[in-house]
Amino acid sequence: MRVLLLGGTGNVGSRLLSALIQREHTVFAFVRDPSKLAPGVQDKLAGISIGDAKKAADIKAAVTQNRCDAIVNTAGLAAMAPWGKSDLPDIVEAVTTAALEAGQERGSPLRVWYLGGQSILDIPTKKCMIMD
Repeated sequence: MRVLLLGGTGNVGSRLLSALIQREHTVFAFVRDPSKLAPGVQDKLAGISIGDAKKAADIKAAVTQNRCDAIVNTAGLAAMAPWGKSDLPDIVEAVTTAALEAGQERGSPLRVWYLGGQSILDIPTKKCMIMD
């Protein structure tokens, strides 16, 4: 499977990145800073896309250019007061929008997984469109 992994430099993402590579998936890392990837990982990746996980256009471009079948998101922090505002709602919105638009353009849906902390519990109800 061709997988776009967001957050591959973080705690959960770096572990998942290794597991995906071990299982011989074709992995494309979507990161802000490629220098934060674990040593020796870059040469095992099919590609690296640099972008902002809060921008649907950046994610969609990476999915489209790399012909990805799936998106796995491990990016974002579920920061709660007093630590600050969580960026997860913006990331989930961007990933969902990118997946829907890319799926509509190619005529088949993408698989999407959201991992890490309590991320999905922190997101207000969002309507998602299911493609047949």
